Amino acid sequence: MPHVGSTPISLISPVSRTTLSILIATIAASPTAPAEDSPFRFYGEIGFNRSLESEDRPVGVAAGWAHSIVLLDDGRLACFGRNDSDECRPPASVELPTSPIVEVDAGGGGIGVVSGVRFEDGSIELWGVDGFGRLDVPAGVGTGDQTVVSLSVGRYHTVAALASGGAVAWGAEAFGALVVPDGLGDGVNRVVEVDAGNCFTIARTAWGDLVHWGDDRFQQANIPVEVGEWGEPATQVAVGEYHAVALAADGTVWAWGLNTSGQCTVPDDIGDPGRRAVAVAAGSFHTMALLEDGEVRCWGWSESGQCSVPAGVGTTGRRAVAIAAGEMHSIALLEDDSIVCWGSNAAAQCRPPLDLNTGSPFVEVTTGASGLGSHVVARRADGTIACWGLDMVGQSSPPEDLGTPGRRVQRVEAGSDFNVALVEDGTLACWGSNSYGKCDPPSFLGDPTHAIIDLDAGKHHAAAVLADGSVICWGQNVYGQCEVPGIVGQPGYRATQVSVAFGHTLVLTEMGTVFGFGHDYHGQATVPADVNTPWNPVVQVAAGDNFSMVLHEDGAVRCWGFNGRGECAIPVGIGTPENPVIEIAAGSAHSAVRLADGSVRCWGWNEYGQCSVPVDLGSARQPIRDLTVGGATTIAIVEDLSPCPADLAIDRVVNGIDLGLLFQAWGTSAADLDGDGTTSGSDLAQLFVAWGPCPE
Repeated sequence: MPHVGSTPISLISPVSRTTLSILIATIAASPTAPAEDSPFRFYGEIGFNRSLESEDRPVGVAAGWAHSIVLLDDGRLACFGRNDSDECRPPASVELPTSPIVEVDAGGGGIGVVSGVRFEDGSIELWGVDGFGRLDVPAGVGTGDQTVVSLSVGRYHTVAALASGGAVAWGAEAFGALVVPDGLGDGVNRVVEVDAGNCFTIARTAWGDLVHWGDDRFQQANIPVEVGEWGEPATQVAVGEYHAVALAADGTVWAWGLNTSGQCTVPDDIGDPGRRAVAVAAGSFHTMALLEDGEVRCWGWSESGQCSVPAGVGTTGRRAVAIAAGEMHSIALLEDDSIVCWGSNAAAQCRPPLDLNTGSPFVEVTTGASGLGSHVVARRADGTIACWGLDMVGQSSPPEDLGTPGRRVQRVEAGSDFNVALVEDGTLACWGSNSYGKCDPPSFLGDPTHAIIDLDAGKHHAAAVLADGSVICWGQNVYGQCEVPGIVGQPGYRATQVSVAFGHTLVLTEMGTVFGFGHDYHGQATVPADVNTPWNPVVQVAAGDNFSMVLHEDGAVRCWGFNGRGECAIPVGIGTPENPVIEIAAGSAHSAVRLADGSVRCWGWNEYGQCSVPVDLGSARQPIRDLTVGGATTIAIVEDLSPCPADLAIDRVVNGIDLGLLFQAWGTSAADLDGDGTTSGSDLAQLFVAWGPCPE
């Protein structure tokens, strides 16, 4: 499937960066893994391993099933999009490589998704979740005369071209996908490039010939005579799901195989003088070409807009220098070092998080808890915000003035596809979908007699608690979720907190009692009688899609409503006097809590890894500042542990573990402590100066 090499391009000068932290993990981080490049820790459906900063200099792009990878000039990878197979969580050997990365493959789909890289020394690394053996690299591959010169991960198999001239394939054997033809590797038949699709492979030889093996149900073996052995030598090959495309030495483009969406119908003008192609890319059912003047052409399936190249791409100052095609999205790297992505953004694969490592620290994070909620809003201490993820109805595009002087944000909550923010002047700002009027709060909110002290946003409604203890709801009311009981706001029953979800609302009052109203099919709005007890008042409420949670004063947790995915199956020992809870969060169908010792526990729906809490999250190495859960994602803001730059293992002490990581990164920029662009003796000296516990 689509992959990319790392051809250098003209780049801007780097500037210093301020380190924070963010985690998107479906896997546990190694105790010696490098520091995350942002202040968040994610585990679940969507995520990223670092944000793209203004000083970063991209040199290559790759697009996978529903994620994207950017290769930076310092050898780091920035990955964003779907993460339920850990495809956006490169291992420590990739984050701190001993040899520069020269090729990136975002992998194919199937059961799980696999990503991979090839290093300059010919070794390779694959990661992700797989059910077909694509991760099982044969013994010896990547070493000696079996060092790799080209790597590709297909839907069900992986292929590598070897320095010996041959090729090797591993994974699922179907349609002969693993049967490499005899004779490859001899003389002019030396394989220099491979690309794998759905159970078939196209290899390019040093002579410019093209060789097919594997599935031929859609005539993938019918290589045009105009390119390859009998025609113009091929200089690049790219493979989609059931089709292939080749770039010829004369700048013409040839495509063959399945053509149901026109993915093999190359525009007539490509290859003409001034219109010659210099690169090609194949998505699942669409094809791309980069022309010599920097223009990007795209044809084939475009249901998600993956062939609708944005205006301006290819013009002066915005000429493309690299392209990549995924399942339903396309990416181009431009000459100004910017990344442009179009097509599906269903897993945030087309909206990379930007500049999260600079500026004021993050103090609050929120994501839509109802439905998948695949967008994120985070608030900084200075009242500015950052948004990323899905943006189909503008939920990740806040008003331009929000966060500016006079419009700084004091609180923000994300609904399923909209957001509500409390601004410093007391008013509310809302953006995203306005279905059911959920982005039209009553105009009187925020005036001197209606000051807001709490708010929340759900699927189609929102609510605010006022300073007088009353509660105001707006948006959808089909289940009565906006019909606040008349007693709420009366003496003894003044509200202090509100939580909303799919179709019900929870209100916590000053006496520690809880009211529920709205959708009650599973009993989620019917508060159990023993929850409202004067001897153990409730101190926090959290509404999930079809269930409710409360935290009592003694640290105990109660849950009621739907339990079909275990969202109310509180683990034994949670909320006991020995293990009290200090914070709760309810998602679409999973629950999370933070314990008094700082650790996080999670239970319920875990299809996307949203309950696979990373190792050490909440410990002294990764103390948590804020915790939130979405439909299929859990997010924590971890504290900035600076200043301690030599603490490469992030364990609050500089010792032999950090020394080992520094030597592992020797000659690269991965452990550059003095800012000279490489890890060398001067960095070693700085590490020894910092030896011992990190300053608090």
